[in-house]
Amino acid sequence: MNVKRIARFVESCTADAWVVMAGSRDILQWFAEGKIPAFALFGRNSKSPLASLSLQKANALIELADRLVDLGHRRIVILAREERRKPTPAYFEQVFLDRLTERGIPTGPYNLPDWGDSPKEFRRILDNLFRHTPPTALIVDQPSLCVAVLQHLSRLRLTTPTDVSLACTDMSDSFEWCHPGIAHISWDTRPVINRVVKWADNIGRGKDDRRRIACKVRLVPGGTIDFRGKTAGSEPAAGTLGRC
Repeated sequence: MNVKRIARFVESCTADAWVVMAGSRDILQWFAEGKIPAFALFGRNSKSPLASLSLQKANALIELADRLVDLGHRRIVILAREERRKPTPAYFEQVFLDRLTERGIPTGPYNLPDWGDSPKEFRRILDNLFRHTPPTALIVDQPSLCVAVLQHLSRLRLTTPTDVSLACTDMSDSFEWCHPGIAHISWDTRPVINRVVKWADNIGRGKDDRRRIACKVRLVPGGTIDFRGKTAGSEPAAGTLGRC
């Protein structure tokens, strides 16, 4: 997500067009100001003039927030990469936080913590979160972060969903192999692929295609958000964490 490094890379290549995956606001702005056609696939493209495809995650995130609150959760934390937190929370993260507020849960830095953007920083923020006021629900925005969270919880001798509810706002084939199944947001990939191919075909024929497309998604509840045996917010096992 370094604009200068990406600029050097793009300028050193002979590509006629670019598909930018999950670009930050600054990255997409740089492509928008350039002369090479670019397509914003996911990422923070809501204010970008580029052709784009985004996912309609708002309703799924509201549904997820409601499920967690209905289960009794009050300490809900979103772990998102830096490009989705800065300079301000991205649209979907803000939708989730706003829903919590509507349901009577005050939100602040605890709910969307700042942790840099490296594996070391991610482990540090997890240690900090579970040191004093451990969350009872974690929402992560990438499958890779979800794997890291599961490993961290295992090290703390905590499990999902008994001790901590867990959900991912992205999807991965690996989730089908997990038990209990990991709650996540899913969508049909075919319209995504077809749209990118159509855009590339239009660009190849000299057509200035800047259409913005949004695809529907659905929440797959999974077993990692349904408590079994504990009440949300209950005290962790002795010797595992400090008191809340």
